[in-house]
Amino acid sequence: MNVGISHIECYIPRAYIEQEDAEELDDCPGKYTRGLGQKQMGVWDGREDSQSMALTALQKLLLAAKIGPGQIGRLDAATESSSDTMKPLASLLVELLGGGDVETNTHAGACHGGTLALFAAVAWMQSEAWDGRNAIVVAADTAVYGAGAAHPTGGGGGVAMLIAPQAPLVLEPHRVSRAANTYDVFRPHGERYPRVDGKGSLDCYLAGLLVCAESFSLGWFARTVFHAPFCRMTEKAWAALVAAQGGAKAAGLPLADADAGYGARVAPSLDLARACGNMWTASLYACLYSVLARSPPAPGERILAYSYGSGCACSAFIFRAAGTVGGASAGGLDALLGGRVRVGCAEVRAAEAAPAPPQYPHPLPPDVYQLWEPGRGRRRYGCLAYGEVLSAKAPGFPRGGPPGGSGRLAEGLAAVCAERAQGAGKELGAAPRAALEGVGLRGLLEYGDVRGRCAEAVVGCVALPVGLAGPFPVNGVACHVPLATTEGGLVASTRRGAKALARCGGTVARVVRHETTRAPVFLCEGVAAAAAAREWLLTPAAHAIAARAVEASSRHARLARLAPLVVGRYLHLRISCTTGEAMGMNMVTLAAQEVVRLLAEEGPPLGEPLGLSGNLCSDKKASAVNWLEGRGCSVVVEGRLDRATAEEVLRATPEALCRLNVAKNLVGSAAAGAQAGGFNAHAANVVAAVYVATGQDAAQVVNGAACLTQLELADGGLVATCTLPSLELGSVGGGTHLGAQAACRHLMLGGRGVGGVERLACVLASAVLAAELSLLAALSSGDLVEAHLKLNRPDPGPPPDGSPPPR
Repeated sequence: MNVGISHIECYIPRAYIEQEDAEELDDCPGKYTRGLGQKQMGVWDGREDSQSMALTALQKLLLAAKIGPGQIGRLDAATESSSDTMKPLASLLVELLGGGDVETNTHAGACHGGTLALFAAVAWMQSEAWDGRNAIVVAADTAVYGAGAAHPTGGGGGVAMLIAPQAPLVLEPHRVSRAANTYDVFRPHGERYPRVDGKGSLDCYLAGLLVCAESFSLGWFARTVFHAPFCRMTEKAWAALVAAQGGAKAAGLPLADADAGYGARVAPSLDLARACGNMWTASLYACLYSVLARSPPAPGERILAYSYGSGCACSAFIFRAAGTVGGASAGGLDALLGGRVRVGCAEVRAAEAAPAPPQYPHPLPPDVYQLWEPGRGRRRYGCLAYGEVLSAKAPGFPRGGPPGGSGRLAEGLAAVCAERAQGAGKELGAAPRAALEGVGLRGLLEYGDVRGRCAEAVVGCVALPVGLAGPFPVNGVACHVPLATTEGGLVASTRRGAKALARCGGTVARVVRHETTRAPVFLCEGVAAAAAAREWLLTPAAHAIAARAVEASSRHARLARLAPLVVGRYLHLRISCTTGEAMGMNMVTLAAQEVVRLLAEEGPPLGEPLGLSGNLCSDKKASAVNWLEGRGCSVVVEGRLDRATAEEVLRATPEALCRLNVAKNLVGSAAAGAQAGGFNAHAANVVAAVYVATGQDAAQVVNGAACLTQLELADGGLVATCTLPSLELGSVGGGTHLGAQAACRHLMLGGRGVGGVERLACVLASAVLAAELSLLAALSSGDLVEAHLKLNRPDPGPPPDGSPPPR
């Protein structure tokens, strides 16, 4: 699974000094600008600190990426300048996610901590512990050194990154790391500023780089980003790499310029580093933000990244571009740099020397931003993010006060629960309070996401376990399938079928028709009038009128077909429309209303309209018309298994599977008088589980589970197909926007922004095929009962008398 960075946001201090002013103050012209390669340095007073920068970067990410609390399963933070030496930064940041079911960790590794946080988030997403949700990485620091040579290499800022599957910037698995016990930079307990061995730190940085980069060729990469304590350091690092690889030509650099490619491959990453200075844990990722904003690599191109932390630890690793990363843009970078205020260098130096948090003319209001400082109570200490939360309009986040106050997410949910439970108690009469409290909203659902969209008289929500099947390739793209179920064995069985298909290349699936229907009914004067109306409805003129009506009713719906049917004096008009990414029932119902109105105005009489639905649609009812004509996505899917895979993974021969499929799914279903589409083993199991997991209309499983499973012998192996003509689902609308359901949908799509409703349908049909193969194999081999006893019943343990437990 290609995990990486989907979205990135950055925050930098609102004030800065010019390095030329510092040179003038220290009487060392050119030392900081030409010598260190720095132009400006970010500074802060008592209204900003590393925690406020981290919070603001995270809040910007949540707002820009439109992330709700339920979509994040892990948060990794990194800092080496926290104001609290015990309470981790992640525990503060999780306030913005509402707390609850979120794994958190705060990484300490000097400037390398941001990279440790990234590695940990990606590892979680690639592990068995991953629950389908995305992760967030936040790194922030206020880098400050005491008076001396290191002082002008200070700075500050924060970066927040959304980590997701199938991301546009993929973290590739190959990396090299190095660690050693050094004292190039360290800060003894109780000391305000770090102690710095400048030359020693430079030597450690370069030595680690050369060791880590030995297995890479510079010719592989379109860009290179370095941890940048100061910009001249990146020039030294690049020169050392080029020299170590035998010069530009030997390194595979197709460039003839004097700097061996530094200007094209490294320099675009330094805008923030040159203007803000060192950001410690965020430094490398601020450089990554800059290069993505100024000179993003084309899809398929790679970025070499080098992360270093004093003490020391370092890593060289690779990003591969697969698309456009959200958040990083030239306009956004210019806005960051242009929104700052220049302050005097002498004022900053004097404030830094004071024992209290520094105060000087600053663009932030002095009386708005507050943060709890342990031991001192509530005081003005700076948290820009809390101030921004007050006016934020992000979905899923409350307004009315900062976290910790009346607008706190958990408290807001608890209040909503109490209010809704009280109201529902009145409506439901004797509904016991305890029962209502057991269906709590807290930590699971945002009431604002439901009200007016999904349900009424809401008192809470019911949690269902969600298991994952896969990954296995569907049309060449690896995917997982989330299954919301309480039936033990279903997930395991689907996983087994998916494993078998994955071994043999996955599935090929196609949507052959994608239409949603509504069928108003009319009562005509007689059969002659009904027949005449039918003939007119089949003309191009009638189709043109209906098409105009559909387009006028919706931005997305378009007329596909009109299919009139006469039954006695009744005229049923089956209207088929395409509906974009939505399942589209409401959309097509509105379109049908407009079609009826416009046909009555511009066409001959059709009879008395009796209702917008006459059940020829046919909605939420198993029917032959949906089997023949399709409704929603009509999908066919194929998978091929070789003999070895069938026998090793499914523990059944291709011949046994084919014989059982004919006897059970074809002959047995026919003998039972199975309704249209009932010629399968258990398609409804998978369709229902995926519908619930992804926020679909669960009742549509009546049509969605219509499936014909076919198995054939070919080349000593097996060709398996499923035909599902009525998969009614959408990638928008209904409950698809809710946090957990959206996470499951993105998982099926292979990541945010990849694919859409037809991709969902193909993945779902492939999961049905996997489950069909596995169940047939379990029946053929006699494993079904044993599997259900093992997976669908708790182990009671031995009876007290020592006799064998009952089966």
